[in-house]
Amino acid sequence: MAALPVSSQLFSAPRVLTLLIVISAAIATVTSARPKNRAPIITLGLPYSEQPGVLKLSEEAPEMSLLGLLKINDSDTAECTTDNEFVGLGFVSDTIYKIELQRFLDRELESEVNVRFECVDTGVPPATGVATFTILVQDVNDNVPVFQREHYSAQVAENVQYGTLVVKVEARDMDGGENGIVSYALSEGAREAFRIDAKTGEIFTATDIDREEVAQMSFSVIATDMGEPPLSSSVNVTVTIDDVNDNSPVVLTNEFHVQENQKPMSVVGTLRAVDLDEGKNGEIVFSKFDDSEDDSSSTLPFLVKPNGKVVAVVSLDRERRDTYMMKVLVKDKGRPKRSSTSVVNIIVDDVNDNAPELISPCLEEPWRGMNFRRRRRNADEGYETVRDDAGESPEGMDKMENVTSRIFDIPGFVTIDWHCPEGERVVYQVKASDADIGINQAIFYSIESLNGQGDVDESEDDTLFTVDASSGNIFLRRYFRKTDDLQQLLNISVRDSGNPSLVSYCALNVTFDIDINEITVPTDPERAPNTIGDDGGPENGAGLGAMNVTILGLMSCLLVLYNTWVFLV
Repeated sequence: MAALPVSSQLFSAPRVLTLLIVISAAIATVTSARPKNRAPIITLGLPYSEQPGVLKLSEEAPEMSLLGLLKINDSDTAECTTDNEFVGLGFVSDTIYKIELQRFLDRELESEVNVRFECVDTGVPPATGVATFTILVQDVNDNVPVFQREHYSAQVAENVQYGTLVVKVEARDMDGGENGIVSYALSEGAREAFRIDAKTGEIFTATDIDREEVAQMSFSVIATDMGEPPLSSSVNVTVTIDDVNDNSPVVLTNEFHVQENQKPMSVVGTLRAVDLDEGKNGEIVFSKFDDSEDDSSSTLPFLVKPNGKVVAVVSLDRERRDTYMMKVLVKDKGRPKRSSTSVVNIIVDDVNDNAPELISPCLEEPWRGMNFRRRRRNADEGYETVRDDAGESPEGMDKMENVTSRIFDIPGFVTIDWHCPEGERVVYQVKASDADIGINQAIFYSIESLNGQGDVDESEDDTLFTVDASSGNIFLRRYFRKTDDLQQLLNISVRDSGNPSLVSYCALNVTFDIDINEITVPTDPERAPNTIGDDGGPENGAGLGAMNVTILGLMSCLLVLYNTWVFLV
């Protein structure tokens, strides 16, 4: 048999087994010689702690406040964590962490917080170190006392004895210690009638209760804790005093205003009265006072219903009577009944129901809407006035004062000297009055129409007449022209300022009195400027032609004859 190679001899089965045993023993010897992995050692640095493992912290501590440091002592690298919702860790280095406040504390919700940290190293197998501490949440006076009710109500009979219990109030404070101790006090307005026990909140009467002085009292109770600074809250308390019928009703209404011309049985107003009693004692009934000795109130045109409504039986007219004084009676329904009387003034307010009334004489016909026409030439009778409406000649007229016109003794007929001086051009004054009052009484005047032509613009320089809106004075606006009619028919409107406005009309027949000698050849230099020119102004040249003189002379004569005839008729 051939000999095996050396290598084959080295790795023969007996030898391999021996070698594996030797290697395994060596490995076991090496493994057992390695030191065991130890858990990390954790050190907590809490500078504000007064005792180990305990940290007192105010509930007002802000978020991210630094509470301390966590230090790791381990040969391996370690990572630290916590599952606490209030406290967290901030990485500084491999061996140091910041301990921080993650969220606000609330002692009223959680007065004690337990914190646990775990640090796990990277050794084999990994080892874990644990550290804990406790946060004691310190109370801050951040809660006001809270009353158990939103409002307290109580009843007490009048005339009860001093010291009678009325009601008890209660407030609670969620804070601890002195911050949660509550004391009570009354508002200033209630201290004369009531007193309160500062510790228990019981309210007692402090004097005799008289409902005639006060039927119901509302006041506040203030609850204050003993914190620093102290916090407080308040609640309203209503005390109703039971009644007896010892008060008479009193009428509060003393005056009504009502417009005139209301329909019969219209309501003037509703009476108001007060009775300090309540229930049947405070229910009141009204009536018109009827006294056999003095029945002036009973004869007035008014009814008073039991509910206090005052009704005018007839339509009222302020121009006939503007004020009424009526006595009313008011009774309660208590036992025994109590009553009182009062005088109520009823004032009738004005309505614009009166048109201005003309005082100065005017043509005695309804001239509004009449179609006035200018005087026209008639071959047989000379000039005549033509209008669409027929009417009788007016009668009677007083002579106006302070005007330069000459006025016939016929209402509305006025004669004007054509050459009146510049400063004396008042033709006529229309006067009127209005029976209404206030703005309804204010009157203004205007020219409604001239010779039947409406829409007269008094601002135009060509207008012959103008009227002062406030005084009613009618003025000549310019010199008389030879193209103007000798007879002018003016219709003056007289309006009040009411809404709607009411109007009256004053129709005037204005005739110009012309001296033929003065308008032909001016002999007086001072009168020369008043002669008539083609443009209506002064003319300093020769007089009018013979034809114009003849026509004007004939017109003047006819005018005199016509006015004389009208006057005699």
